[in-house]
Amino acid sequence: MLARARYVVVGVVLTAALGACGNAGSVGGPLAAPTAAATSSVRASASASPSAPASGEVQHTGGYQFPSYAYPFTPPGPPVATSRKGGVEVTYFEVGRATTKRDSTFRDRETGRNIWPAGSPVVYVEMVVTNVAAGRFFVSVAGPHPLVTLKSLDYLGGVSNLATFDTATADGFGVHQYGIRTKDYDWTKGDHFPLDPGQSIAQAVALPLRTGEAYRFTLQLDLYDRVEKGDDGHYVYFDPFSVTFPAR
Repeated sequence: MLARARYVVVGVVLTAALGACGNAGSVGGPLAAPTAAATSSVRASASASPSAPASGEVQHTGGYQFPSYAYPFTPPGPPVATSRKGGVEVTYFEVGRATTKRDSTFRDRETGRNIWPAGSPVVYVEMVVTNVAAGRFFVSVAGPHPLVTLKSLDYLGGVSNLATFDTATADGFGVHQYGIRTKDYDWTKGDHFPLDPGQSIAQAVALPLRTGEAYRFTLQLDLYDRVEKGDDGHYVYFDPFSVTFPAR
């Protein structure tokens, strides 16, 4: 079910995938932070609530529309970045800072020390994926696959990757590692979820925190044409962009 989520955990896998795919996907670059008028038009009313695999009314919160199968999200402030490719817009919000509860999954190649051990500072970033196209597309439960590089963490060519994600910490920030509610879901229906025009899903990542340094984001998103598992879909690649998280 979560096979594609390995890109979120193992940075070298996504690096290889990007190199191998070349121009197989689409690429989009960063946008300026949207104005109120722009975000209003982007999040115009959806044509209908998803009919499958979810049911129920659209959830309106924080200026976004979330289908009933998705966790809603209310931004705590302005976005740190916005990126768009074709009919997909991804907006990034810093939602909180904390310290890790356990060691990361990576060790320094020379010293053997964990590169981000328990107690290290982290920043949680929420990624909101919005359908700004004219028609419906489907997303997987794995959601977007970010690859984040930070030069001061000289590992795998500067890949900081993701810090360990703590569910209790994320709950305190009102965010989730996966933006789709999967409890009691009947997976025989398929594993792709419909996103109608104007609708969004949101999910969070935890990143090692180095204030004032530039984080280079590269994002991959898998889109599908239907709900069935047999639909292999296609990749959308967004151009890299950089953001910094200032000291507080």
